[in-house]
Amino acid sequence: MLLLRLLVGSHLYGTAHEGSDFDWYEVHDTAPTRRGGASQVISGDQDVLRIGLSAFMQQADSGVPQALEVMFAPVGWPEVDMIRDMRVRWFPDTARAANTYERTIKSFETLKVTPKRLTHAKRLAYNRDELIRTGRFDPTDTTWRRHVP
Repeated sequence: MLLLRLLVGSHLYGTAHEGSDFDWYEVHDTAPTRRGGASQVISGDQDVLRIGLSAFMQQADSGVPQALEVMFAPVGWPEVDMIRDMRVRWFPDTARAANTYERTIKSFETLKVTPKRLTHAKRLAYNRDELIRTGRFDPTDTTWRRHVP
């Protein structure tokens, strides 16, 4: 059963442009049969990641940026949201999440550096700082763009 479906990626964090694809994130009550409890299907401009609830929660608990963006998406953003109450009440292990963010930011700034990866590093750093300060962040907040040269 589909528990959560929302538009993520550039549409969620405010960098979509005319040529942007549509990235969908779906959480299901059972894991797809693929390894790691997730599967991805790309068809045209639609990119759908399907993940089981258990794998999603493990990623959120580990501070995986995409999982936290999904967890913290504003109420009303998801197309389907059967786990809304859980998402609203859930808080991560801030230190663990900040550590994961730090590693991801560092890789974006040092490995295969591109303007797009540097932009993502700035966005992730802003979200990390909000997470440390408040225990959450709003992935639709575009304030981070002021810090991009």
